Amino acid sequence: MRSISAIRSARSDPAAHGLSASRLRLRVLIHRYGLDRELADGGEPEGEPKLQLRSRQLTCGAERRRLAARLRKLVDEVETVHGRQPLSPILPVQREAVLIWRDSIIAVADRLDRPIPVAAAGMARLRLFLTDGAGPLFNPTSDYLMADVLPRIEEDLDPNQGART
Repeated sequence: MRSISAIRSARSDPAAHGLSASRLRLRVLIHRYGLDRELADGGEPEGEPKLQLRSRQLTCGAERRRLAARLRKLVDEVETVHGRQPLSPILPVQREAVLIWRDSIIAVADRLDRPIPVAAAGMARLRLFLTDGAGPLFNPTSDYLMADVLPRIEEDLDPNQGART
C-alpha cells in the first residue's frame, strides 16, 4: 500500500515541469489524439509529462478492459447484423474486413485481458485503429489494410518489442 506522501509526490511531479496535475490532465484530455499518434509512432514518454500521463492512461487495466470489450462488440455487431445498415451519423465499419480478420481482432482482445504488461505504443495504435475514420476499419480505400494494421498492433502491444529490434 502506498503512503499518502508517495501519492502526493506522484501527483505533484508534473509541477516540477511547470504544470499543475489538473492542468496536465486537462491538456492530455484535449490533445489525446495527437499524443496517441505520437506514442504509436514510437514517441518515448520519459521526460515528457503529457506522454507519461497518456501512457499510464492507455496501459491501465480499465482502459485495457474497455478496449477489449469494444473489440468484441465490434465483432459481435458485424456477425449479428445482416443486410443494409439504417441511415446513421456513425461511420459504418467495413463488415467484410472485420469478418475476415475476426480471429486477429479477438486475439488482440484476449491479449488485453491477460494479466501481462502492454506497451503504450500498441495501445495507442489500437485506439487510433478504432477511431480513425480514414483507417481500414471504416474506409474501404484506406492507405492501410487490416493486414498491415492488426499484426502491427499485436506486435506493438509487447513491451519488450523495442528491445528485440
